[in-house]
Amino acid sequence: MQKEEIFKIVQDIIREVIGDSKIDIELTTTPNDITKWDSLNHALIIDKIEKQFNFKFDLFEIMELESVENFVLAISGKLNA
Repeated sequence: MQKEEIFKIVQDIIREVIGDSKIDIELTTTPNDITKWDSLNHALIIDKIEKQFNFKFDLFEIMELESVENFVLAISGKLNA
């Protein structure tokens, strides 16, 4: 799966969890950029991504998920491992 495809899926998941289908999400977007992206929603985003792609992040990987780009790179790495 291409990183562009992963990015679109991650965008959709974040928009669903945040509850705003029109929110602008870029690779550089972080939880600090979106008011409703708090720690609970961060955990929900991780859970939905794990279910969507059928894998689990380990604790180290979760700690590195600080931007949308980090999500895309981590998912890409797991899918292409």
